[in-house]
This record gives sequence, C-alpha cells and structure tokens, in this order.
Amino acid sequence: MISRNRPALTISPSQAAMFAIGLATALAVVLIPVLPGETPLNPGDVAYQTFSTGSNVIAQEGTVLSEAQVSQIKAAGLLDNELGLADLLSATLVAVISAFMLGTYLYLFQPREVADARRLVMLGLLVVLWVAAARVFFSLTLPDSDRLYLGYMLPVAAAPMLVATLLDGGLAVIVAATTALVASFAAFQLPDARNAIATGPLESLQMASALFLSSVAGIFAVRNAERVNTYATAGVAVGVVTFVTLFAFWLLLPDRDGVDVAWMLVASGVTGLGTVVIIMGGSYILGATFGVATRIQLLELAQLTHPLLRDLQE
Repeated sequence: MISRNRPALTISPSQAAMFAIGLATALAVVLIPVLPGETPLNPGDVAYQTFSTGSNVIAQEGTVLSEAQVSQIKAAGLLDNELGLADLLSATLVAVISAFMLGTYLYLFQPREVADARRLVMLGLLVVLWVAAARVFFSLTLPDSDRLYLGYMLPVAAAPMLVATLLDGGLAVIVAATTALVASFAAFQLPDARNAIATGPLESLQMASALFLSSVAGIFAVRNAERVNTYATAGVAVGVVTFVTLFAFWLLLPDRDGVDVAWMLVASGVTGLGTVVIIMGGSYILGATFGVATRIQLLELAQLTHPLLRDLQE
C-alpha cells in the first residue's frame, strides 16, 4: 500500500474557527451599539410611518406633516436612533456570516502568506477597524439627501489593498467583498439612513457596488507592485472606478442634476488620494509591526547599492 504524505496545513480548522469567532464578536461589538442622532424630518415631509405616543396618534403614515406635528414627534423622542431586537439580531447575523465566510476561505484555500497568528490578527484588525471607521463616518454623512456623495470620500478600498500588498491577492478580494457588505450594512443600519432607502432604493446597492468594485480595481493595481509609484496608479484606479460606478447609478435617477457630477468627481478624487496615503504609510507600519515584507521592500534589499549588501561585501 502506497502512503502519500499530505502537506501540513498552514491554517488548522481550530485556528480558522477561532479567527471566525473572534472576528464575528468584534464586528458585532462595532455594529450593535447605537450611535447618537435622529432621523431628519421637516414640515411638509410625508410621514414614513405612523407616529404615536400611547393611544395618541400624532400623524398617520403617508400624511403630509405640519410644523406642529413635527415638533410633537421630536419632543416625544420618536426620531431618536435606536435599535430594537430585530435590528440587534440582524447586525449579529451579518457579523457572524461575514466572519465565518472569511474563516472558511482561510481554511479551504490555505493562503501561505497567512502563516502565523500575528498575521491573522493583522487581517482581523484591518477588517474591524475599517468597518468601525465606516460606521462612524457614514453616521455623519448619511442620509445624503442633497446628493453630495460625502460618504464615498472614505477610502474603504485601502483595507483590502493592504491585504493584497502584505498578504495575498485572492484573500484581498474576499476581504473587499466582506468590507463592502458590512460597511454598506453599517451605513444604512440606523433609521435615519434606512428611511432614505424608501425614496432612493438603489442607494444601498450603489454603495456596495462602488466600495467593492473600487477595492478590486485597487487590488489588481497593487498586487505585484514593484515601485512606489504603483501606489499612485492604484489610487487613480480606485478613484476612476468609484466615479464610473456612481455615474452609472446616477444615470438611473429621474431627477439627476449636472452639479451631481462635480460632487462625484470630488468624492472620487478624495477617496483615491486617501487610499494612496494609507497604502504608502500603512504597508510600512503594518509590515514592521507584524513582520511582513512587501514586494517593494524585498526588491530594495536585492539592489547592490543597498547599505546591507554593502556591509556584507565589506
């Protein structure tokens, strides 16, 4: 009987499970707490639900609100952001599904670059920190009733691009999908942004598409980067794909305005520039902290003029 030696697993089932459990817990901690704020509502708006306090009905769903009714609704605290049991369960499920999909990928595909616990910690931190930043940033910029596209200035693509630079390109694509999904969920999780979907149902799809596609474009650009200027090219790719995606959804709007294009250009430019800054600084900081050398750093070491090789020659 011929025995075949199977290669040792880079990531064991227990490591993948522990990673998934830890990531799910961290994402749930980020998504569940309620951020301060309230749903915007002004006189003349249509009530998106029936507002009542006990047996006293202030306004029926679908009615045009008067100034007195809006004042009563705000005084009763009916517009304050809050998460019910269903919202809590929803956030928990998104956190668990996202974390276990990423953990399953690590176990099934065994990326060699994720060879130790430190790199797994780095991977989890990148996902959690970017989702946390997205939740806070989107809570300040959404809903975007004036169509300023401020939410798209956040360089969400930087997280998967750092994974591609420091770890593995395939893993980076999965991280891009995870961050795009969870960040979009966080953006429209709170009532003030969620109610805006009633008038713009494509907004959530627009955000998920823009975040994911721009991230993938950035991953393709930095995966085999050999020079620092490649990062600038990657930033341009992120900005261009963000703009094209936003423009494609903008063409579907019945009330589109030419000034929207200018705001899309500004948002795309800011996210592209921010991505370049984060990638250039983050790759060196994370590489030094977690013991990962980038392709650019390895090529620099291979040059005959490098001080280390000069010392060895002497």
